[in-house]
Amino acid sequence: ASDTASASDTASASDTASASDTASASDTASASDTASASDTASTPDVPHPAPAYHALGVAEAKALIAAGEVTVINVHIPFAGEIVPTHTHIAYTNLDAIEAWLDHDKGRLALLYCKTGPMSLAASQKLVERGYWNIYDMPKGIAGWATAGYPYSTKKGGG
Repeated sequence: ASDTASASDTASASDTASASDTASASDTASASDTASASDTASTPDVPHPAPAYHALGVAEAKALIAAGEVTVINVHIPFAGEIVPTHTHIAYTNLDAIEAWLDHDKGRLALLYCKTGPMSLAASQKLVERGYWNIYDMPKGIAGWATAGYPYSTKKGGG
């Protein structure tokens, strides 16, 4: 899904730039048009995916974790257990702390989960509103993870 969004965003950005460049070039050539065209060409917009979160089933979430490079955040309050592995536990209402944990990197890959889904959905949606685009939510949460037979713990830190 993110590849599709990236390709679409890239195409849109280049289409817009091409139309703008063409319009400037086709206008009556003047010093201001030439400067405008070269200014546009020297400062292209760098496209990135549109902010969005992605819902994953537990098997997809497990595969994402196994692939590495994803930050796994338990957002359930009060603490009700965690999937293994989990990097941190931050309340779904504490968006500033979640952003700090992600180093304010809006493209950082993160998987949020809670016990049964609503809290991670709320946190995911709020992060998207703040411009994050690589946020994954596991709607079935710890309950779905445990039902699938994947490792979880009732203690913080997986112990």
